[in-house]
Amino acid sequence: MNEQTKLNINSEYIKNTQIEESEKNKIKNKLEKLFNDTPELQERFMKNINVFIRNGVLRETATSELTEYLKIKNKDNFINKALILFDPLLKMKISNPELFEKIFRDAFLEQGNFIKLNEILSYGVSGSSVHIHLAPLKELLRRSGKEKILSLIVDGLKKLAEVFKENKDFKKVTATSPVVANNMEYLTNFGFSIKELMNEKDKEKYWKGEIKNVGQAEMSRDSLLKYLNE
Repeated sequence: MNEQTKLNINSEYIKNTQIEESEKNKIKNKLEKLFNDTPELQERFMKNINVFIRNGVLRETATSELTEYLKIKNKDNFINKALILFDPLLKMKISNPELFEKIFRDAFLEQGNFIKLNEILSYGVSGSSVHIHLAPLKELLRRSGKEKILSLIVDGLKKLAEVFKENKDFKKVTATSPVVANNMEYLTNFGFSIKELMNEKDKEKYWKGEIKNVGQAEMSRDSLLKYLNE
């Protein structure tokens, strides 16, 4: 083996180690948040786990094991045990990020009891308002490009317009997330009007642990129904 080959192998090893450490830290952060969460939010997290169990990523006892781990009083001990449990998930996220993201999108739908519009958009109903949700799409964006994502958003809004057409009680579409805060120009192009950022009190209540700004936007019924003519 020549020196250049050795150098390439060492560089690849270092890169993979750094990626693994980075992803491991992300899981640690989620577990730390889970440890401090309310029982209601912990239950929502368990729904995510069930999707990964059904897809054969985690063992069938993962939910019950994690429930037992949450009884541990020491946070570091809890995280260390849970990391071992989630090791297959970590390996999958590194070796096959596209499949991981696809499964995670399914988990996202199930966790929130959302109704799917297409691969990236879903919605939920709260009285006369319909809240729209954008699923995780980092790998899809990398693989398919921005134009594909934009076309999926338009497709989703057209399908949502059909839902509004069938239900006259729906008056507006709302969107609330850090994604809204970072993509205000795109949202206005789609017909949304931008509201003020969520205040810290509401963010603590509805987005506990989120350090980024949470943006808010909405679209009127009339604006959405215009998608039926496109």
